[in-house]
Order: sequence, then structure tokens, then C-alpha cells
Amino acid sequence: MITSSHSRTLNKALQQRGINLTTQPLISIIILTSRWEEKENILDKCLEGLYGQTFREFEVILVCNGLKNSQVSEIRNKHPYLKIIENEKNNGCAGGRNQGIKESKGNYIVTLDDDMIPDRRWLEELIRCITADERIGMLASKVLFSSDPDIIDCAGVEISKDGNVYGIKGMTKDDGGPEQIEEVFCPSGGATFYKREVFEEVGLFDEDFFIYYEEVDLAFRARLAGWRCLYVPRAVLFHHHAWSLGHESSSKIFLLERNKILTILKNWPLKQMIYYAPLIVTYDLLADGYYLFKKNDLSRLKAKFSALKQLPRVLKERQKIQGNRKISYADMDKLWGPYYSPWFIYQRRRRLNRILQEKTS
Repeated sequence: MITSSHSRTLNKALQQRGINLTTQPLISIIILTSRWEEKENILDKCLEGLYGQTFREFEVILVCNGLKNSQVSEIRNKHPYLKIIENEKNNGCAGGRNQGIKESKGNYIVTLDDDMIPDRRWLEELIRCITADERIGMLASKVLFSSDPDIIDCAGVEISKDGNVYGIKGMTKDDGGPEQIEEVFCPSGGATFYKREVFEEVGLFDEDFFIYYEEVDLAFRARLAGWRCLYVPRAVLFHHHAWSLGHESSSKIFLLERNKILTILKNWPLKQMIYYAPLIVTYDLLADGYYLFKKNDLSRLKAKFSALKQLPRVLKERQKIQGNRKISYADMDKLWGPYYSPWFIYQRRRRLNRILQEKTS
């Protein structure tokens, strides 16, 4: 955990770098890392991007998930200005971020993956927008591929009527032209910006998710409670894509499917669950058949059984979430984005695979 002596070392080191870290920083940035040997250079780039920010009233909390003591010591020696939380085991994205939030002091909470490199004006652009409306509780950034910065990874997240989530404008060309600040469903989990009041009202990330959809689950709770999310196109980051679990690993497929089901069961109002059920079932039948017969992979089927085992807990959570709803049924309908055909999704994934292959070739 974070000690008072380490906090003093942190403040001194940051002051030497010209960074204004007070005892009450405006922003708390929480970074997760779990594989130091593989990610050392990427984490260094992420941190250098943060400490080159034009907006400097922040603290950084690094959550080390399952690293060896020697690895954590190496990070401390290399980056003495960091607050570090050590976990002997990997607590996942949800658990690790919750630890960071509990240790944080800022009025605003940022969660950042260690493979994200922020543009120097990233925080400045975000902080300008967060005060536009008292019910704006979340901000989404423009995320570009580090290997191909002309291509957008995502510009916020939208939820489809089949239950899947997609990066807005994903795999499209960033022409560099002017874009408008606009409302989106939620930020991408790799780079989020929240008001602390959001967590105080709707709770922290659901740690049973471990990784994937945890930001969507949180956003649903926040949106139903009346919080809004804006996309800020001038707040830019560059993403080293899919370093942790691999783009199509069985673990990723399992977690994505299980957590999608949990998100629907916990958060979707009954009207939308019934109305969009044909789209959900159609997509699942096609996807299950593809992975089972084409790839001989049972991950999606195992995910469904895993989600059902959590049904008693989920229904209890659902009652609480729906009881806290403050928006109208008409406003709820606006939360869902368009429906994308399986062919569209297949083509998008092919483009993503091509970008990743070009990066590693």
C-alpha cells in the first residue's frame, strides 16, 4: 500500500519536474499494469506522456496486478514519483481500478490502460468540458492506433441492440478535420474520465467482471441514474492494441460473452430486453455456431453457463439498479445505438486484424 514516506518522495520528485501535485490534486489517474517485462517500454511511454501534460494538477496511482517483488522494485527505482499499489495476484481491471479509486484524492477519476499514450493536451481538453453541465459525469476521448495514427480505434462506446458494444467510428480514417463535442453512451475502458460523484452515487466497478464490459456496466448504472457522457475529439490518445490477453484468445472470448450477458441482465430495462431479444438471439446463434464449428472453441457456451451461475446475485443487483433509475423510458430508448449486421462486424474485425498484423510484421 501507499506509505506517507513514499508520498513525500513522490511530491519532491514531481516538484523537481515542475508538476503541481498538491495534497488535494484535481485529477487522480489510475493505471493498471500486469506484465512488466512485456510492457516496460509501453508503460514508460504512457508515463512520459502523462508527465508531459499541459495540465498538471494530478496524481498517478499505479496498480501492479500480480507482479513479482523484484519487478515492483524496478518500477519504484525507475519511477520514484509514482504511488504504487502492489497485488500479489491479478485482481483484474475492475478490482485494480477500485483499489486505485479508494486510494485516490482527486475530484475527477481517470482510469488508463498502460498501453495508452496520451497527447500532451489530453487532460487540458478534458478538464475544459467536464464543467459544461452538472450532470456530465463521464468523458470519452479520441483513441487512435499507435501503429497507424490516421485510423481511429474508437471515439467513445455505443451499445448495440444485440447487446454488443462497439467503438464509435472504429476502423475509420481520421481526416484531422474539425469534430463536434457530442453525447455518447460511455468512454472506452482503456481511457475513462469520471466525476467522483458518479462512483459515490452508483458504486464502483463490478469486480465479478474482472475485465471487459466493466466500464459499460458502470455506465449503464450512471446513465440510468441521469448522468451523461460527452465525446471530446480534441482529447487524443494512441493505443498499442491488444497486448494483454491477445486479440482472439479463448479467455477474451469467454469474458466478453459472459460479461455481455451479465450487463444485459443487470441493467437493461425489461422493455428493451423483450423488444431486442430477437436481435440478441440471432447474433448469439450465429456467433456461437461460428466459434463452435469453425474454430472448435467452446468459450462462448461456457460463458453462458458461467453467467447463469451468477443469476441470484445479478437479480439482486438489478433490483437495486432499476430502483435508482431517474430517467424516463423515452430517454432510455436513446441510450442504444444502431444495430450492426454480422457481416458488418465481420468486416470490421478483419480490418482490425489487418492493422494488428501490420504492426507486428
